[in-house]
Amino acid sequence: MTNKPTVSLQAYIRSGAVQQVIGESIGGDNAGNFTTSLLSVVNTNPVLQDCPPESVIKAAITAASMKLPIDPNLGFAYIIPYNNKIKTKETRTKPDGSTFEVTVETWQNVAQFQLGYKGFIQLAQRSGQFKRINSSDVREGEYLGTDRRSGEIEFDFIQDDKERNAKPVIGYLGYFRLNNGFEKELYMTVEELQAHAKKYSKNYAKYGTGLWKDQFDVMAKKTVLKLLISKYGALSTSLQQAIRADQASIDGDGYNYVDNEKESIVDTDDDSDKKGKSDKENVIEGETADDVDQTPKEPTEAEAPQDEPKVGEAPKNEAKATTPVETPKEKLQRKIAESAKRRKEEAEKGTQSTLVPEDEEAK
Repeated sequence: MTNKPTVSLQAYIRSGAVQQVIGESIGGDNAGNFTTSLLSVVNTNPVLQDCPPESVIKAAITAASMKLPIDPNLGFAYIIPYNNKIKTKETRTKPDGSTFEVTVETWQNVAQFQLGYKGFIQLAQRSGQFKRINSSDVREGEYLGTDRRSGEIEFDFIQDDKERNAKPVIGYLGYFRLNNGFEKELYMTVEELQAHAKKYSKNYAKYGTGLWKDQFDVMAKKTVLKLLISKYGALSTSLQQAIRADQASIDGDGYNYVDNEKESIVDTDDDSDKKGKSDKENVIEGETADDVDQTPKEPTEAEAPQDEPKVGEAPKNEAKATTPVETPKEKLQRKIAESAKRRKEEAEKGTQSTLVPEDEEAK
């Protein structure tokens, strides 16, 4: 079952209330061009017309706030429809008149904002921090290796275009140099990018569809740039917004990542299997908390509520009820103190055993 909007998307976009919102969001002078461009995108993608109109408008306004065109032929930003499973609670009535709740699953297309690799380059250039920035495929025989200590990657690029185009693509690289001289590059193989796509795109992982299928070259160039800039680049406000909004539908609660989980920064410079936690576990806005056990704990006997004592009886577990609960930090400190005290006592006993007691000398 798929939920469909009751009002046509074209009519919704042209409505006075929406036009007022568009004018306030991007400026009245640009509202006309924005509306024309949005209607063109909607008319060329029938699936978008099945999405909630609000999600389409918000995705388009997100692109407009970054001053990026949404024409898919330009490759700066896209509005992509994704089929999203929605769970809702419904109340049903039994024959005897009593009610019960059931969970109903429905499918609904939702519009998602997606940034193209050209959009990343455009935003980086506007920041004024980048002297050079580029993304490219790497052909067979061009990658020579990586210095594990310095992180420098060696390439020997084929200069003849005809010869180069005859070679298969084995990976992609992203590169930038800041105005202050700092430069960094990231190289990922085709296999690493395919694994990345399957991890962060449900459609590609389950059905082999979506932009990763239709435009793998574009998505691969965007991915190496996004991961590189997110970790090492000078992030302007626009770049930070772009990273958060990329591949998300925008709702009242913020960004909802419909087709993917929150994308992490992949660090190909270290061996995560040997070094424990690597940047593969560091998401763009913070670290995961996989190590922290957040399962609610059962209350201890001291924490549990106690029954009221009966008349003439002594309170039960009175001592336990008044005993403060020891935190993990306090327990660790206590163990350390006890261990130190025990070692001190053992050392003192060892010293005394080598001495003759005073009463023995008197004898």
